[in-house]
Amino acid sequence: MRIALAAILAYGESYPQLKSSAGIGRAITWIIGLVLLAVLGSDALGISLAPALTALGVGSLAVALALQDTLSNFFAGLYLLLDRPIRPGEFVRLEGGQEGYVDAIGWRSTHLRTLAPSTIIVPNATLSKAVITNFRMTNPRLALGTPIDVDLAADPVAVQASLEQEMKGALEIPGVDPTQAPSVRFTLGDRGLTFTLYVTVMPTADGGLVQQELRRRAIARLRGEGVKLAEPNPFVKRP
Repeated sequence: MRIALAAILAYGESYPQLKSSAGIGRAITWIIGLVLLAVLGSDALGISLAPALTALGVGSLAVALALQDTLSNFFAGLYLLLDRPIRPGEFVRLEGGQEGYVDAIGWRSTHLRTLAPSTIIVPNATLSKAVITNFRMTNPRLALGTPIDVDLAADPVAVQASLEQEMKGALEIPGVDPTQAPSVRFTLGDRGLTFTLYVTVMPTADGGLVQQELRRRAIARLRGEGVKLAEPNPFVKRP
């Protein structure tokens, strides 16, 4: 038991994100050790444990039925820890569209950290059955797009040139990767002309704050040049 507990403790210290699972492993080790101790002690004293084991089996069945979902998540968590299809720090995308960095793999659920930043909590049983796209340590969403809608009557060439000039200063925004040049793309939207500002952000950046600063700079630049922003479309229902 000492060897097993020391190994589990060392594993948990090596991967801080798995400390909760390591705690469950230590508890299971203690339970197994105490059960073996009880069996050996009763055998040495000549006491039969058959009736107690029979009652324990029936009680365990009832408990297993009552805790079916919890046990399903627990064993799915063990599968994730042993098979290791995902690891803390990796960027993953689920078949439902949820995506983010794996923050922690617990005994019941796995936490995904998005660029917002927010946390998506996925039950281990759901995660073990899902189709997962694992990008490892690279994030395909590091190219962050921020749409800006302007009036349909605006000159798209002049607006794009103005935004491209403004985007040269975007490299100074905290969280933006200064080694990657920003860009501006133009398309027709529901409200007018949509210009999307693209920057590359660092893996630990707050995408929401970066987008907020990009919108603030772009709107100030456009208003300063007399460019009218698009009005809300009354025929489009928004949440």
